[in-house]
This record gives sequence, structure tokens and C-alpha cells, in this order.
Amino acid sequence: MIKTRDRTGTGPGCEIAADDCEIDHIIEWQHGGDTSAHNGNLKCPWHHSWKHLYTITKHPKTGKPVWRLKTKPPPQK
Repeated sequence: MIKTRDRTGTGPGCEIAADDCEIDHIIEWQHGGDTSAHNGNLKCPWHHSWKHLYTITKHPKTGKPVWRLKTKPPPQK
């Protein structure tokens, strides 16, 4: 279902075919996201690694992923 819907990776400008992508949570389950088609999308391996640098949420109107650079916490004194 997700491969049929997305057809390519959902990262910015990604054109990697669905068969070469991974199904991933938009909102991680440990942060309240469920494991379902509406909370899943395709990511190529490269964009999947971006998840560690960016926060990904769902746009409230379009449902498309929104990527925001994570900020590092200030150093502990």
C-alpha cells in the first residue's frame, strides 16, 4: 500500500524507486506515532540516515513530511 501510494522516496527531491526504499514511521512509535499506512512513508537509505539529523513531522494540511534540522542541546556545565 505505501509503495503504491508513494512510488518513490519521500525525502526532499528523492526519485529513488519504491523497491529500493524502506518503509519508515513519519512520527516514531516511541514518540506516539502508530504503525500504520498513514504514519508510514518511503525513504531511500540516504534520506533514512537524515532522520538522525532532522526532525520529521507531518504537515497538518497536506500530510507530507516536514524536515527540520535538529538542534544540539547546549553543553552541560
